Amino acid sequence: MIPVNAFRFFTSRIRTRFRNSTTGIVLILIATAMISACSRTSGITVQPETDELQEYLALIDGSPLEIDEFLGQFNRSASLVSPEQTDSLAEYRDFLDRYVDFRLKVLEARAAGYAELPEMKSEIIQYRNQLARPYLLKSEVTDPLIREFYERRKVMVSASHILLRVPGKANPTDTLSAFRKLSLIADSVEAGIDFGDLAFRNSEDPSASGVPDNPGYRGYLGFFGSGKMVYEFENAAYETDPGKASSIFRTQFGYHLVFVHERRPFPADLRIAHIMIRPAARTPADSAAARSEILDLKKKIEEGEDFATLAKTYSADTFTARNGGEMQRAGYDSGLPVSMRDAAFSLELNAVSDVVESPFGYHLIKMLEKYPEKTLEESREDIQARISKLPRVGNAEQAWKQRIREESGFKIDSTYLSDWSLQYSYPGKSMKDEVDDSVLVQHVAWLGDTSYSMRDFIAYLDNGSPAINRTNQNEVLNAADQFILEMVVEQEIVRLETYDDDFALTMREFERGLLLFRLMEDSVWTAAGNDSLGLRQYYDQHSESYWFEDRTRVISFTTKNEVIAKDLVSEIRSLGYAEPVVAEIRSDSTSSVRIDTTLVESETNSVYDRIQEIPWDAITDPVEYNNGYIVLYNDGPDPARLRTYEEARALVVNGYQEVLEKRLLERLHMKYSARVYPENLDLLLSRQ
Repeated sequence: MIPVNAFRFFTSRIRTRFRNSTTGIVLILIATAMISACSRTSGITVQPETDELQEYLALIDGSPLEIDEFLGQFNRSASLVSPEQTDSLAEYRDFLDRYVDFRLKVLEARAAGYAELPEMKSEIIQYRNQLARPYLLKSEVTDPLIREFYERRKVMVSASHILLRVPGKANPTDTLSAFRKLSLIADSVEAGIDFGDLAFRNSEDPSASGVPDNPGYRGYLGFFGSGKMVYEFENAAYETDPGKASSIFRTQFGYHLVFVHERRPFPADLRIAHIMIRPAARTPADSAAARSEILDLKKKIEEGEDFATLAKTYSADTFTARNGGEMQRAGYDSGLPVSMRDAAFSLELNAVSDVVESPFGYHLIKMLEKYPEKTLEESREDIQARISKLPRVGNAEQAWKQRIREESGFKIDSTYLSDWSLQYSYPGKSMKDEVDDSVLVQHVAWLGDTSYSMRDFIAYLDNGSPAINRTNQNEVLNAADQFILEMVVEQEIVRLETYDDDFALTMREFERGLLLFRLMEDSVWTAAGNDSLGLRQYYDQHSESYWFEDRTRVISFTTKNEVIAKDLVSEIRSLGYAEPVVAEIRSDSTSSVRIDTTLVESETNSVYDRIQEIPWDAITDPVEYNNGYIVLYNDGPDPARLRTYEEARALVVNGYQEVLEKRLLERLHMKYSARVYPENLDLLLSRQ
């Protein structure tokens, strides 16, 4: 299947070239399934020369069209070209004719040398670079993270932690001191000392020694799932067995030790509703009054009164009250207060909780629905949206580049780059404008078997890298390191077609689409438009096909001023016809009224359809239109008639293009000895 950007490329070209062309519409199908664009022709159909049928469907220039290739193309194209596609013999036969025509056109384009044109090669390289980068990052970075996130969301982890803070730019002594202290704490955990006691005494997370029962107290974090903690912390929690402490690890906050208590299946998301009663003030009496009120509502629900109606009437949560108390989709770790979360996720369907107290007040919670578990594909879009906001994506991309760099082997001439950064200033223009050629050819970096010169590095600094002080040695060396990582991506882009069959197929189809487009452009579309004699002859032969049906002649008056529009309507209605008014407006160069004449054949789903509601010589009332007003005058019928050559030229060009395409295909069938064996489609159907 051609990716969306290829689709846009083809459709934009085709629509620009032939906006109203039947052939152009057919060629738009090239962008979604190239084969289906080929016009149906009277290809040569032959019977097998022997009684024994071969397992191929056509011979093109001596090369067989195998059933497997045909079926692969059919499956890629069918759903895009015809939503009602069925596996009937007629559908296969139709597609076979189109695919053979497509193959012939591509073969001819190659024979004509289009594939070797510099602009063709440049466009393919540009498309490969445009497509490959997001494709690579999706397959190597994003997709693995999505799969990991999905699998981890099936399980929630209960854990505690101890944090020893280390600033991001801490000196080695401070870093080592924190690590050694946490190592001693880890030894104590291993010896059986209570983790909560150790967290209370040692953790530099303020919540560890804060308010009892609050999250983080004595290091306990409760249950959580993927996406709630920084990635390194999440990895440690999911990779440590219950009842064990993790190895020491570092995040941007410092050094951590995690103790995993247990794992449970992650509960399905819920659809819940609640009624909230908020105390009027923070006094015991107000709290008691609010609790009494919520208990009264609980009793009413038990006596059969409707939960949603009570929520609308009494709930202090005005945002949800109007919807009968219904809240947004609730996940176990989506941010509900712990008391509300625990109550909601312990309910059966349609059950109502006991009174629940939260920091916001008192609640009754009703469980309306448990959402079914989504498949990976159903979850993909939501997960991608979530992880795209997390640092793990950028970190995983960096880690992937570094891994490939290490596997490939790399070197940077740090000495040369350091010396160079002291010799050249950067006045704001391209650095290559002030660098000697002898410097530009100097090799300064190597990745695998490829070397990179100063010219390559300077181009990177000029065109794509973050702004740096190019006279600062450290910044130049850091930029060189990032340059090598960027070259990792460039090399992987070049390699991608050698190991990824899907990407190779996409690129091959893109190239074939370009070849087909260029052949059609030169041999059919442009040729038809430039053949004045052929077009005139085609018109003379088919002139009876180019008729205008009965139409209504409409005179439209548009103005920004509503008063002027109303006065214009009154004047025409008083006269009974529009000619004097039209003449007066057209003779007045200062008039703010614009007049247009339109011939309307049938309904247009526009303001012009109002003309069908009034008789000849009548005018509509003003209608708001394009930030102004329009009135329409019925100027009578325009009888059916033949179009002149000039009026029909666009249609003539379309028809003549079809003639030229048919001639082209007849010639190609003969030139390449194309033979089609539709009876062998029975073999294909027998495999279904």
